Parts: sequence; structure tokens; C-alpha cells
Amino acid sequence: MCNPTTGLDPVKVAYCENLAKSRTVPVTAGSDDWLSHPDFTKAACDELNKQLANTAFDKPLYKLGKVIITKDEWSDKNGILTAALKTKRAEVDKRYKDRIAKMLGTK
Repeated sequence: MCNPTTGLDPVKVAYCENLAKSRTVPVTAGSDDWLSHPDFTKAACDELNKQLANTAFDKPLYKLGKVIITKDEWSDKNGILTAALKTKRAEVDKRYKDRIAKMLGTK
């Protein structure tokens, strides 16, 4: 079930907050600055790679190096996904170009 005011699943939010706190990332109520904290994004990347281990995606090709965490819901209704739920890469690039550039060190 999602929080009707944010659209975020409270269980997933709590999981992310605990992951952040485990890496001593300061989590402030009412603020989402911690979502882009380098220690949190590294922890999230490590956790995702750990979950991919021993699956069909446990290959160097599929290892994540960096991630961007966003509170935005990705759906076909807001234009980030197609009706077949495939990512519209051009739309992702457009919406998150500044964050992508910062992550890649090109800004």
C-alpha cells in the first residue's frame, strides 16, 4: 500500500531509511536530502548488487556501479514508462539530466 500523499510505500521508505542510518547518513524527517547522499546511494547500489547475486543477473555485465534514488513514481501515466511498462530513456534523460551529470561527474 502506498502513502496517498507521497505515493511511496511506507515499508520501502522505512527500509531505505534504515539502510541510510546503517551507513550513518543523517535522515531528517520531512527532508529527502539523504536520498542523494553519496554514502546512501553507495549503500543502495551495494544492496541491489547483493540481491542480484545468485540470479540470472549475477554477471559483471549487470553489476551496478552507481544509482540515482528518486521519490518520483515511474508509470505510464506520468510519461516515464510506455504502456508496456518499458522505460522511456529520453524522458528519463530529460527529467534527471542534472542529477545524471552530477553522478557521472560531467557537471
